[in-house]
Amino acid sequence: MSAVATSAFFILSLIIPNNKFFFALTIFYVCIQFLITRSLITTLFYSFIPISIFSIGLTYTFIAVPKTLIFSDQYPSGRVLSFIFSPYIVILLSGIGIFLASLFSKRIPRFNLTLLFLMITVLLIIISAQQSLYFPAYAMIYAFCEFGWISLIILFINHFKSVGVKRRQELFLSLFFHLSLTLLFISSLVFVQLVKRSPLGLTIESTGVAPLFGAAADESTLVFRPMGLSPHANMMASELFILWICLVVIYFSFLNKIRLGRLVNSIFVIATIFSLLAIIFSQCRSVYISTIVFLVLLLVLDYQFISKWIKLTWFRFSRFGFIGFVLVLIGGFVITNRAWYSLYSFTETGGFIIREELNREAISLLKKYPVLGVGKGMFIPALAANNPTGVVSKFPEAVHNGFLLFVVESGVLAQGASLFFLFLLVRNLFYRQISASLKKVMAAGLIAQIIPMFFQPFINYWTVYTIIILILL
Repeated sequence: MSAVATSAFFILSLIIPNNKFFFALTIFYVCIQFLITRSLITTLFYSFIPISIFSIGLTYTFIAVPKTLIFSDQYPSGRVLSFIFSPYIVILLSGIGIFLASLFSKRIPRFNLTLLFLMITVLLIIISAQQSLYFPAYAMIYAFCEFGWISLIILFINHFKSVGVKRRQELFLSLFFHLSLTLLFISSLVFVQLVKRSPLGLTIESTGVAPLFGAAADESTLVFRPMGLSPHANMMASELFILWICLVVIYFSFLNKIRLGRLVNSIFVIATIFSLLAIIFSQCRSVYISTIVFLVLLLVLDYQFISKWIKLTWFRFSRFGFIGFVLVLIGGFVITNRAWYSLYSFTETGGFIIREELNREAISLLKKYPVLGVGKGMFIPALAANNPTGVVSKFPEAVHNGFLLFVVESGVLAQGASLFFLFLLVRNLFYRQISASLKKVMAAGLIAQIIPMFFQPFINYWTVYTIIILILL
């Protein structure tokens, strides 16, 4: 019933006329989930992923870099940053409220060393935002969103630890369906956008205009880049990939301990095919690398176990016949076309040179604000304030390296705490008494989700996938 409610939520979201109706729809959806589950934490657990993919709501904007400083026609109003008060933010605020309420009650959440360093990291992010010199109010809002996310992680983990094995399997089985529906929903929108070569004009889309693509030497205008519900194709691909590896780990963990019906196997294969095709059409090179690394690691670490799954997926895909053949050709063309144009990245108008400039100026900011950083989400304003005639005058964007972005914004203390959190997570995975095959799948996913951070302004230290791993451990 819970998955049926999610299906109805997705379908109705396609026809809502404005943001107010979407808020009303979301409230109704959460109420239905609560009536089904009779548990507030379970309701949040089931609904936060479907709700998190929507980036619409009350939008508050501020000009991070004035137009007068930018010598580019791509920013007619200057570099504008925003905060969107969406239903997902309400979920995060609910997580904070429940977490704080539990601290002042007798049911204090249990903390291990791993969760302790996760909490230390978010406290350092809040301190960094509080002392920021650049739009401190917005920096605090961004920081408290991180606090909300960490609160949900701790609440979910404690909830799973408090229930029995059978109930835990039921929760994961239901989450499997929610994840599958979410992946299929995003992928389907991607396919339609690809055919139309533009956004669909839906209220739930983040933008009604596709971002400019093809101006740089390493970009081709031949193939449109669909964005799904995200503002950019790279963001959509990263989100889709993380949700997909969550699905893979769940499928190979609790689901392989119960008898799987043909329906569950079919849903998993179809969701996998749809997700991988959507990732291919996104033309996101960093997620291409992550996907390849994930699959190669699985094959290298446990060939017999994984090869059966790959053969099953390919067999189901081959049953599409001519349509499958056409999709393979189109996917192959998209990948080779993107790879060919990537060879021009090192030319004067390619992306490599501008990224190197961003890296150098980011390091300069780090040297100036090493301990606590410039504040959450304040990289671009800080860049403009410290060197207004530098790279920000040509490309006012965040540095395309998640590790560097995080340490510049939040400081070396938060970076050290977050890296130690990852170390403890990997150590727990190594020593935990779980099946060797599952352990290898989980490790491959942890490595793969970090890879985009080397090439994109994504911070993937704690994601939905991290939640799944923490719960399983």
